[in-house]
Amino acid sequence: MFLPTLSLKTWLTLGGGILCLLIGTGIGWKLADTRYQLYQAQVQAEKVAQQKAFLRAIEEANARTAEVESAYLGAIARLKTHVRTITKEVVREVEKPVYRCELPDTGRVFLDDAVREANATIKSSGEVP
Repeated sequence: MFLPTLSLKTWLTLGGGILCLLIGTGIGWKLADTRYQLYQAQVQAEKVAQQKAFLRAIEEANARTAEVESAYLGAIARLKTHVRTITKEVVREVEKPVYRCELPDTGRVFLDDAVREANATIKSSGEVP
């Protein structure tokens, strides 16, 4: 019931509006897709640039490492030529010291008395310990 009451001009306006909407959506879709493709290409280019910079940094670090390693090996070679082992023998004669303890006459008397006493006790028992 609703459809027959609209005039031809209204139908054309409504159809034109829908057609413009569809065309606008298609054009918008195409523009958005193009922008997305450009953005993707830009992101890929940035990734490639980052990878190249990273590889360049690694190569520079390897070059510095090689320089330091060669300098280190050269220093080691120079140090090895400066180090000499010197072996010397020393002949030393050592005399054994003789320790003497000289007792005074009074101390000798006490020692002799103690030895006589010890001998007397051993002889008195008759058995050798």
